[in-house]
Amino acid sequence: EEITVYVGHNTKRTGENTNLQLVSTQYHAESDGLAKVVATLKVGRNDITIPKISSTDVESGGALYVQYTGNRADDDYAVRVSGGVQVPRTFTR
Repeated sequence: EEITVYVGHNTKRTGENTNLQLVSTQYHAESDGLAKVVATLKVGRNDITIPKISSTDVESGGALYVQYTGNRADDDYAVRVSGGVQVPRTFTR
C-alpha cells in the first residue's frame, strides 16, 4: 500500500532531514516480524510504499507509528498521513 506522509517543522525547510522514522507494525505477527522502520522522514512530502513485514498468510495490516530519534526539546513537528485506512483491516468474501 502506498501512503503519503507530510512533515512540517518549526525551523527546518522542505527537503531537510528530520529525527522522525515511520514504523509499520503487523497484526498477528511472527515473533520477529512485529514492527519495521520503513522510512526516515524528511520535511515536506514523503511518498512511501508500506512493505509486507510478515511471511505468514495472516490478516494484513497494522498500525503506523512515528518514532522520534532526536533529543532536542525545541523540535516541533507536525505530521499528516494521506492514504491507507483509519483502522487497518482485511475483507473476506
